Amino acid sequence: MIADGPITATVESAQYHGDNFYCSGRAGDGTELYFRSEKKLQKGETVRLAADPGRVLVYSQAAP
Repeated sequence: MIADGPITATVESAQYHGDNFYCSGRAGDGTELYFRSEKKLQKGETVRLAADPGRVLVYSQAAP
């Protein structure tokens, strides 16, 4: 969710699907993030994100 939240991310892609833009981006530490936005975002734009902890999914990196 786009907000004035604690997570800063750089937008890598944004695709419109119905009511929202579905986006991917990277946090400052390189963590890949997927989020949605009600407003159009541009590649390279910096956004501040917030999330409901009950709706967050975390995937661990696969072992080599």
